[in-house]
Amino acid sequence: MKILLTGATGFLGKQILKLLLSEPGIGSVHVISRTQSTHPDPRVVVHRLDLADPSALWQLELKNPDFVLHLAGLYDFESDYTENYCGNVLPIVHLTHWLKSQAKKAPLLLASTYAVSYGKDHLEETPLSHLPPHSLPYAYTKALAEAAFIGSKLPGAIFRLGVLVGTEREGKIEKIDGPYYLMRFLRDLKNTSLARAPRLPMPIHAGSFLPLVPVDQVARVFLSALAFDPAGPAFALGANGPPIYAVHENSNVPTRELVEDLFREFLPQSKPYFLNRFPTALLGWQAKFTRMPASIFSMTAHSVRLENGNFLRTFPHANLSKFPVIRKSLISGFHRYLGQDT
Repeated sequence: MKILLTGATGFLGKQILKLLLSEPGIGSVHVISRTQSTHPDPRVVVHRLDLADPSALWQLELKNPDFVLHLAGLYDFESDYTENYCGNVLPIVHLTHWLKSQAKKAPLLLASTYAVSYGKDHLEETPLSHLPPHSLPYAYTKALAEAAFIGSKLPGAIFRLGVLVGTEREGKIEKIDGPYYLMRFLRDLKNTSLARAPRLPMPIHAGSFLPLVPVDQVARVFLSALAFDPAGPAFALGANGPPIYAVHENSNVPTRELVEDLFREFLPQSKPYFLNRFPTALLGWQAKFTRMPASIFSMTAHSVRLENGNFLRTFPHANLSKFPVIRKSLISGFHRYLGQDT
């Protein structure tokens, strides 16, 4: 089997590449990278290209891959619209144009995000009827990427991922983002006078859910997808486009439960006071005070009901972990990362 993989140097991509190389049925993995040019495994062929360049893929010395895994993208809530557009939209536009030129239409597995739900109170595993607001460039451009793939009429699937956290057992992470922002903030407050405050206001909707999912479990989902028939129903192009799979555990953790648990761990003398409604201007102040991007607060300030029935039916053995199972590794991985980072 011949695989084309983008984003192989990212948090998820490293896990997926490791799994691919553990499979004897994988003949070669063609990696597109802007930075790396070699890999120690002879089955990995690195193509140093920038997917934002419309001419890049036409230089690719590869024909008719069996599967295309597109993980590359910008995951940075502080980047502006232009950076997000170049990182999230242009690559999928150029990739789909290139795939259309191939004699063999390999299934394209696109890594998207549940963040496209922003502004909705219910997210089904169907194409979006409304885009997230332009003021949240990450969510907005990831939604545009989905639309570009759907409009290409190519076979494959969209995988809307939950919040990627450290590996299931070790909690290994590579940077501070997602729930780790809050963990760092609470840890930094521990030796300040605010640590004794009975309540700390948090601009977070207590009724929302954070679909946390260990990165290695998501990697295994992508690997298991390669076992499906490329022409079968898992990737069949329907009237609404390719199938969409919400890769997360729906009941993973209510935001209230997670935040209160982190307060007990890092700031036991204080408790959170949830501000379900607050002025937008407050988010800028909070971002400076907490070192958490304002868009993170925007995402957690609304409650959305997520569905993943399609994913559960198609991947019944995924066994994504609930929060109590990964709580220990989540916190230990955070401490280990900061120990290595200082």
